[in-house]
Amino acid sequence: MHPNRGLLASGLLLLTTGAPAQDFYLGAQIGEAVIEDSPSRVIGELDTEPSWRILAGWQFHESWAIEGSYHDFGEADGSFRPCDQPCTPDIPVQRKVSSDAWSVRLAWRAGTERWQPFVAVGWTWLDSDGVVRGLGSGVGVRYDETDDGFSAEAGLRLQYTEHFALRAGYEYFDLAAAGSGAFNLGAEWRF
Repeated sequence: MHPNRGLLASGLLLLTTGAPAQDFYLGAQIGEAVIEDSPSRVIGELDTEPSWRILAGWQFHESWAIEGSYHDFGEADGSFRPCDQPCTPDIPVQRKVSSDAWSVRLAWRAGTERWQPFVAVGWTWLDSDGVVRGLGSGVGVRYDETDDGFSAEAGLRLQYTEHFALRAGYEYFDLAAAGSGAFNLGAEWRF
């Protein structure tokens, strides 16, 4: 066995030792993606659609869970300069892109009280596709990009009943094509 796999297995075993009954949960959230680009490249405001995600989790310990998520960042539309300033030629490029992603994260929540702060860290795989128009031509050029990288989330859960919770948080993505993150609001159902 690879030494890192043994270390990971030992860590998971320690986390689950003495753990209470395990729970599975499903969640759905809607949010607003936060797109960061170099201010010298963006022209005007970007038009973005609401983002949404669905998640499934396994609470294997009172404070620890593993979550898998599907994210749909919607479509972003806006004008960009083709390069950083000074840019020659300084002809705006119209770009329309839609992105979706999958994430796997290890989540920690503080205790079992009604209000529970939480953090989650993991990895995200992104797929973006879109159309670029400009540079003196009305013809659109289609493109498809993939990316993967670190992601994290921090937020607050409100355990409304034993099987239902409200959840709000901010997600951070270290991905070139997806901007920097999303604010989300949603719910979880526990089984």
